[in-house]
Amino acid sequence: MLKSKTELPDTTKEPIIHVDASPDAQYPLRILRAHRANCDVLWTDNTEGKKPVGALCELMNEHNRQRAKILDQAIADLEAAMAERGE
Repeated sequence: MLKSKTELPDTTKEPIIHVDASPDAQYPLRILRAHRANCDVLWTDNTEGKKPVGALCELMNEHNRQRAKILDQAIADLEAAMAERGE
């Protein structure tokens, strides 16, 4: 429950706390995949599971979709480059 108007609600996803930082060829992919997993959320301004009606939530969701698209492409590009190198 919010205590003040400036307190933020809990998010629906846990923040990235740890990514296996073993120094190997897969490390960049693990980082990208962890950030991509954090894009699988939908911001809303209601508790009924309906689409958000507020402009801020709509903007946050649009930016999240854009981030997901960029990360999907980066992951695909890196996977292709690694496959080409035999990694």
